[in-house]
Amino acid sequence: MAPNQLSTVERQILTNQFRILISTASDAKSKRRYERNLEILERGITGLYHLVFDVAEEANSEVSNEVHQILNTFNNIQELVETLEPAEKKGLDQSQLRFGGISAGTHHQDYLKFAIEHTDLGKSINKRSITANGDENPIDRYRQIVQYEDRALKRLGYLRKKDLQNILNFV
Repeated sequence: MAPNQLSTVERQILTNQFRILISTASDAKSKRRYERNLEILERGITGLYHLVFDVAEEANSEVSNEVHQILNTFNNIQELVETLEPAEKKGLDQSQLRFGGISAGTHHQDYLKFAIEHTDLGKSINKRSITANGDENPIDRYRQIVQYEDRALKRLGYLRKKDLQNILNFV
């Protein structure tokens, strides 16, 4: 997300950096882009700052922490399901116990993509299921599941098959 304005000092620092990038550019395309960005900054054309700042909006720590909690919870659920005997798995809708994605275009999904690609949190998450199906954002349901797991872990220190049945009530 591009800023609406920059201080004179910020613009000066960035113009200096783009001058350096221009002098070290390895190809003509990069050099043209750096020259364009330099001119935008030198002239202070705020309406074109989005061309200079091609970075995503920041994901705050609340979003990243929540995504971590959700992924940890679903990893724990999958680990428990894997320990069950086939007879114990009967009657459990295992597809409902898998992570179902997060609505597209949200900070949660942006961070989720990063976490799956760059951390081990996505180990039990199907990489193709990062986008939730349907119009409903499942974050509130995931929050309930995380809270349930937190209570179960505080009470016993682990999840049981009975807890999986209770978690299915949230889906």
